[in-house]
Amino acid sequence: MLKPVTDFPAVMTTIGEENLARIEMLTEFKKILKRYGYTVGAEFKGFRLGDWAKDSADIIVNRLGGRITYHPPEPVSFGLAETGKLTEALEAIAEDVPIFVSKYPLELVTIHGDVCQKPEEFGNVLIDCYKSQIEPGELFARILRQIPPLRIFNDRVGGILSLENTPILMHWGKLTPGVVFSIGHYTGCWLDLAYLAKEIACAITLDIAHYRESSLFLARKAEFGRLPKWSAENLSADEKRIHQLTGYYMRKNQPPFISRNIGFGRYCQITRPRHFHIEGGLHCLDKHQKIAGHILIDYSNSEMRRTMPQVFSWLLGNQCIGIVHEAMGWQPDWSRRTSDDEWVKHQSLEETVRFIQDNPQIHNI
Repeated sequence: MLKPVTDFPAVMTTIGEENLARIEMLTEFKKILKRYGYTVGAEFKGFRLGDWAKDSADIIVNRLGGRITYHPPEPVSFGLAETGKLTEALEAIAEDVPIFVSKYPLELVTIHGDVCQKPEEFGNVLIDCYKSQIEPGELFARILRQIPPLRIFNDRVGGILSLENTPILMHWGKLTPGVVFSIGHYTGCWLDLAYLAKEIACAITLDIAHYRESSLFLARKAEFGRLPKWSAENLSADEKRIHQLTGYYMRKNQPPFISRNIGFGRYCQITRPRHFHIEGGLHCLDKHQKIAGHILIDYSNSEMRRTMPQVFSWLLGNQCIGIVHEAMGWQPDWSRRTSDDEWVKHQSLEETVRFIQDNPQIHNI
């Protein structure tokens, strides 16, 4: 497996077959980032690493001296929790990656764990959609069932698998008036992420928006402040096991919760991420019940000014790969995202470069 061409942490954008022009954005910011001890990079998006990825890698690595990772869409893992076997999509990726890494220094293949509570297993009422609809013993089994196939997958891709933390909530679109999210019991949404990474012997990619979404919901903060917390006394054996694994209390027909929140810095210490996904959403939903995540970072916001120095501190202190900007500019009626996607991607890079410039404590020189 080829080594990266630089040890500098990368400020990255996402690139897929439909948006190869984003390489020009990386070219624009390469020199100024180098001045502060950073490089550029890209996280490839798509079900397969086709010729477009090879051509892009050649430019990013060999011409720009950048770093590359790969993040296929979340459905590649759908089915792992049920079958305990690699999906067809993961089988295909396991065939692509060894060929790709023989020519290009791909550093990570980041995937989500499976959704353990399927769409047909939740209620359609505003409160019911936040209640667990499966038994804790079944959730425990569905999480652990994914470990053997992911060990195999990690081995087949050369040990560069990375599990991304996921939001405990799943977005299914507008199911009924007012219902946008429901409990998905995504694998790796809280402390089970650290356990799984240890058992699979893989890395972790920490998405700051997914962390925030799970934290807000489980701790009953912000828009989830009115959800009830039930008594965690007299837990069954299965309820104790799922709490030990995930860190949250879970019972069928009740919304899961945590008794004490875990701050972002502590969450980094527990999960020890190798890579970051960043964006500016501070909530799951806004006051109009529209998706408020994966929006442009506002570095003037007080919470982001607390979070991002912690991201950079961990990035520089632990030889991480980089930060991928995952703000999106789509315009569906269920989201508050209103800007052109390419403008958002460029603005994300520009704002982060300016943040690095203005904060000497995160200069890597």
